[in-house]
Amino acid sequence: MRALLLTVLASGCIPTDARFDGQEYTPDTGWELTEPTGCVPDEALAVSRDELDFSADIETHYRSSGSPPNPDDWGYAGVGTTSMTSGNEALDGHWFAGRFSGATHTAPLDRLGTNWGIYREDASGLALLGVASGAPDVTALTYSPAVQLWTWPLAAGSSVQTDAVATGLYDGDSYPMDVGFGNEITLTHSYDVSVDGAGQVEVDAGIFDAQRVHIALTAVGTDNFTIEYGRVQTDSWLFVAPCAGLVARITDTGFMGLGL
Repeated sequence: MRALLLTVLASGCIPTDARFDGQEYTPDTGWELTEPTGCVPDEALAVSRDELDFSADIETHYRSSGSPPNPDDWGYAGVGTTSMTSGNEALDGHWFAGRFSGATHTAPLDRLGTNWGIYREDASGLALLGVASGAPDVTALTYSPAVQLWTWPLAAGSSVQTDAVATGLYDGDSYPMDVGFGNEITLTHSYDVSVDGAGQVEVDAGIFDAQRVHIALTAVGTDNFTIEYGRVQTDSWLFVAPCAGLVARITDTGFMGLGL
């Protein structure tokens, strides 16, 4: 079962009738008049750091669907029935703010805001520092090392793999979890991230040249004797366009969900 989030309007980020043509795009006066941040896509299909804004003052309006779309379709206009508003936020005001040193922003991982990703964006790229629940004192896992999602520029063909030890709270329990007799259960989250395609994706906001990022997560709990106490796998596909940012996200509904 997969869930789909579709961007239908990014406030202060893109005009609703934005159209990209092939791998090159020349902005018209309409773009310039409705684009207060001054972001204009260059002629390269790869997404540079200057073409993505992670600030916390841009809200994105989505429609979501629980139907299982195919990430190879690249066409999702008219899909979705549930409206929502989301966006990056500063950590200040979130109960988990003090647990993630060096974070630049946080964003919900699912349409209900049940779980949040905590990120660091800098000149080296975008990293996931951990995950947390929206409700206090339920889940707050920090990653060691941080999970590098991508480096700049974001371009098809790049990939990175990270095995991160997740420590802190999960479902109210502390990890590593002491199970007695000197034995502990440790959580490991393994991320395989690849930019596995580039092309035009269509959503209600328009047609965008985008990079498709596939995020495969395997979460495993093992004890000191390498006995597994649980294993969960989930996949997400992010469609990321220059200046517009995340325009579609397809996510398995198992585990926590993933995204930006």
